[in-house]
Amino acid sequence: MVKQRTALLKSARGRSQLEVDDTLEIWDAKLIDLGSRIIIARRELRSALEEPMRSAYAAIVEQVHKPTLVLSESVGLTLKNHVSHETSLHETTDAGFDSDVSRETLVRDFGEALQQVRAQERERAVTLVGPHRDDVQFGLNSLPVKGFASHGETWSYVLSLRLALATLLRDESVSGDPVIMLDDVFAELDSRRRHALMRAVSNFEQVIVTAAVAEDVPAGEWNEIRVTAGTVSQDDS
Repeated sequence: MVKQRTALLKSARGRSQLEVDDTLEIWDAKLIDLGSRIIIARRELRSALEEPMRSAYAAIVEQVHKPTLVLSESVGLTLKNHVSHETSLHETTDAGFDSDVSRETLVRDFGEALQQVRAQERERAVTLVGPHRDDVQFGLNSLPVKGFASHGETWSYVLSLRLALATLLRDESVSGDPVIMLDDVFAELDSRRRHALMRAVSNFEQVIVTAAVAEDVPAGEWNEIRVTAGTVSQDDS
């Protein structure tokens, strides 16, 4: 739908403004309807992830840090900044984010934002507002993970996010626990965090771990399978 709307903007040159605007209104209605659903779903997911992510991070790091997920929404940014040129979504954090805002308010704001950038969209032939322009910022202790977090903190953040997602899936799925896949992550963690991670995933039904160096994986009741020079063997001890 965004692709078709953008194609219309690209073909607008040489056509009457009235003709283009009439067609744009149709695509605007579709964009607002479907885009609002996506935005609301993202807000709900962000809110649902917040607490399990903090718990998972605390379990892995064993320290009181504050991992955050901050949404940057083009609708809110447009209304606040009156975007007229290419603007980085990272210049304003949490713009337009309110998990309690009604769908009707979001639809109204979405329409106003599209009207504000209509001239710029014509000039640049691109759709400037919508969920395809939104972003999420990963934070730790009120600072961006990228550029500020250490290597260990970054890995701990990523793992805590994955564990938070797994927790949500387990709580919402009728099929039970998801399969946890830890693909050679222990090499990136120190000994303390390796053991903490294993404790954090110990309550999941099935955990699959891969490692290039067996000693990187904390000892435990594992069903161990080794692959050596293309030969698969299983430790039956």
